[in-house]
Amino acid sequence: MNIKEVDGEPSMSRRGRLSPFQPVYDRLAKLDDSKWLEVTADSEEEFHKLLTSFRAHRNPKMRTRTKDNTVIFVQERRQ
Repeated sequence: MNIKEVDGEPSMSRRGRLSPFQPVYDRLAKLDDSKWLEVTADSEEEFHKLLTSFRAHRNPKMRTRTKDNTVIFVQERRQ
């Protein structure tokens, strides 16, 4: 998974543990209801870790679709 770090405002402290996939969750929160976020894994092992994390995540709940064994499409399930 490719993530780019850039300078910005100092982040506020967060309580508890953060998922290594937190940048994905943050982007999902900004997406429109009708759009999907495409996440590409660098390896099959990373693909399975990502997919398991997205399917097990409780807040927010997510819908997933897969393509090949490297691309996952994720959408927040809003009610």
